[in-house]
Amino acid sequence: MDRVVALFLRHYPQYTHFHIYHTPYPRGGLTLDQLFFLVEDAIKQKRDDTLTLAALHGCDVSKLLTQEEKQERSTAKEKVYNPNEPLFGDPEMYKNMTEEERNKATEAMMAKLKQTGLPVKMNTKR
Repeated sequence: MDRVVALFLRHYPQYTHFHIYHTPYPRGGLTLDQLFFLVEDAIKQKRDDTLTLAALHGCDVSKLLTQEEKQERSTAKEKVYNPNEPLFGDPEMYKNMTEEERNKATEAMMAKLKQTGLPVKMNTKR
């Protein structure tokens, strides 16, 4: 039980051991069900952090994923095309353009960006 409480306190620093052992629920303490839920969440966070670090170091983590995690990752990879989203091209494409062509391309891109409603600040220095 001490390891569970230690894990819980590490992930939720706003709580102390008094919230678990000494403070009743109406005065800000935790019920056993709340503690179990928060500990499960802390364990999931720890597992996600470990899998992320393993993937960053080149390990194949696909074998360690649950079916839900595999489905979640596959849907996250699918990118939906939004025609209102501004698209930026390859800088090599603009290398051989004249100044006039660059200005036209910039104006077209800025028009798309203004349609999104985001604040636009243009840097005219080149």
